[in-house]
Amino acid sequence: MKISLTDLKLKLETILRYKGLSAHEAEIVAEPFIRAELSGKKTHGITKFFLIDEAITMREGRPEIIKDKMNYALIDAHKELGYITAQFACDQLIEKAKKFDNAFIAVNNSYYFSMAGMYAEKIADAGFISVVLCNGGPAAVAPFGGVDPVLGTNPISIGIPTMHGSIVLDMATSAAPWGEINLAKLECRSLADKTFLDTSGEFTSDPQKVEAIIPFGGHKGAGLNFMFEILTGAFVSAKMGLRSKNGYDLGFLFMAFSPDMFSSQSDFNQEVEQLVLDVKNGRRVIGVDEIFIPGEKSGNIYRKNIENNSIEINEKTLENLDILLQGGDVKKEMNLKE
Repeated sequence: MKISLTDLKLKLETILRYKGLSAHEAEIVAEPFIRAELSGKKTHGITKFFLIDEAITMREGRPEIIKDKMNYALIDAHKELGYITAQFACDQLIEKAKKFDNAFIAVNNSYYFSMAGMYAEKIADAGFISVVLCNGGPAAVAPFGGVDPVLGTNPISIGIPTMHGSIVLDMATSAAPWGEINLAKLECRSLADKTFLDTSGEFTSDPQKVEAIIPFGGHKGAGLNFMFEILTGAFVSAKMGLRSKNGYDLGFLFMAFSPDMFSSQSDFNQEVEQLVLDVKNGRRVIGVDEIFIPGEKSGNIYRKNIENNSIEINEKTLENLDILLQGGDVKKEMNLKE
């Protein structure tokens, strides 16, 4: 079912205002969900919006810088919504990077922030190479060779500023994001094969029976998943592994680097431009019409939806938004999990 972007934005912001957010807060919080939907990343769109109730009621205060040394800082989010916290962290990161050519901002005690790529892009659009890591806990991913969930989905996003807009990689280190399970529940469909495990350690395509997700890329992806758990756990004074019990035990790590730290801005731009051309113009496998660079496909989907000023959303999803607006608990009714 098609809905205009204006109507979708109004619907989400109205729900957030109804739940106690200010108009400014509602606009900041609604943006990542809308951006995800417009980019075709429905696992991080409205599906994740249905989980926000508890996070709103648990808020304790504003993000606060509790350690500030030269080019790095640590933020205690005081259980603030991750979307507000991540924006604050990006602003602090960019300010420091402009002064020192590189910067690192760590965050703990915050709720989820949806798409890491959105914040990596904000930093890259400011002219910096960006790396954004997030502990995707609590435990959802089984280690390679295991069946019990121990680790988070632990996404990474890298942003590269170019002369023609930012190139952004955004991916989980699990074979699928946890949001895929909730999306399947909302759309009343099965999951992909050989990706999700049930309580007995067997593969399942039933979203109601999932206990864990396998890491992507076998032992190599599992290795990245494990390392990112530490970088967004112990390194930033956040919980990790089985000690991560809820959405507030997460850690974030934002990094920014000036492209001319070890080269010149012009040389960096030219080299990146040439690499893109080499990749795009290379020979293709039979049946492949175009080779895409990271983020290009989702970027095309986003621009098309913006041009059309509308987006196709599952009718049941829109009905659930109305239920939320009326005070209903979609998370409970649909058995959705963080």
